[in-house]
Amino acid sequence: KPAELDEEFVKDQAIDGVNTVEELKAHIEKTLLEQKQNNEKSEYFNKLLESIVKDSKVEIPEEIIESQFNARKEEFVNRMSQSGLTTEQYLQILGQSEEDLDKQLRENATREVTNYLVLEAIGKAENLNVITDEDVEFEMSKLAEQYKMTLEQVKQALQPQIGSFKNQIMMGRIENFLFENNK
Repeated sequence: KPAELDEEFVKDQAIDGVNTVEELKAHIEKTLLEQKQNNEKSEYFNKLLESIVKDSKVEIPEEIIESQFNARKEEFVNRMSQSGLTTEQYLQILGQSEEDLDKQLRENATREVTNYLVLEAIGKAENLNVITDEDVEFEMSKLAEQYKMTLEQVKQALQPQIGSFKNQIMMGRIENFLFENNK
């Protein structure tokens, strides 16, 4: 039996600040609008990055591409395994060969590495790549507030991947810089 869109249904959703059907509708509308804006922003950034990369000259050692390719292949195999399929079964369903898959994964790996190196070069050129302890703590405090955790809990949770977290901060700065300077 379908649920009735009434105050009881709204209460069952347990969304902070949403207590009426009208507030639920407004919340859903706001959420959908934010998703659309984020999708448009992401699409714009990808096109912008593609344009920048196209005009860039990057020399990438084959070992880096091979390492990224191997990571992507392992990730793919794990995803297939988690979904209950072998790589062979998946390829058979799509009508692809392992060579096709490897070619696609290698192209993706090359694009990812190239994009990263170009963004990193922009970060260095614009002095956006220096991440201080204060920057890290500020970003962690934002996460703590967002997830209703203490700063100490966030620090403990992120400590094992602090390098990756700093890299995310840097990439966010570079992305913001590109948006601000390419409107």
